Amino acid sequence: MTAEMGNIAPTSASAAPFRATALRDRRVFWVTGLSDSGKSTFARLLMNRLEEDGRAAALLDSDRIRKLFAPRYSFSREDRRAVASIYSGLCHAISESGVSVVCATVSMFEDIRRWNREHLPGYYEIFIRAPEQLTVERHPRGIFAAALAGRVRNVPGVDQYAETPISPDLIIENDASATVETLGAIASQVVETCFEKRLI
Repeated sequence: MTAEMGNIAPTSASAAPFRATALRDRRVFWVTGLSDSGKSTFARLLMNRLEEDGRAAALLDSDRIRKLFAPRYSFSREDRRAVASIYSGLCHAISESGVSVVCATVSMFEDIRRWNREHLPGYYEIFIRAPEQLTVERHPRGIFAAALAGRVRNVPGVDQYAETPISPDLIIENDASATVETLGAIASQVVETCFEKRLI
């Protein structure tokens, strides 16, 4: 989100309260799960809820960010760790400006998630879990289905070990009973709970 102010610049005195409030209200929502589990869908719903609430926020989708910042990295375990560190660094840099961040990523390493919790302001970890068969039915042409069929390699949860989050703040069972409406309701509850508790 950008805002053009022309030649008008707030004085340090008037800017200080605004910045203090922005820094106090920032959050980093780390939405993680295996490929095609529904993390990007939930991240967008969460972002929509933040915008409806009038909160400055940025959405980082791992697929898009990888294309922009990490095209030279492969999908090996070592490169996935390096890219995950980039995502964490981006979340930290953006949140420093007082903007909340919603990051949707596979995030298969517990040490990365532990670093996030220790360093990212208002860190809130959401683990999206979906049954394997249902994932294939929902996304027959998706990465997860292709990996199970042996058409692609280096996919977490199939031929790469993915470390399950040890202590997420929220686990969402994206099973057959889940709908966009129910996920949207959960997103609203997350926003209300996080900003009411002031997690910093």
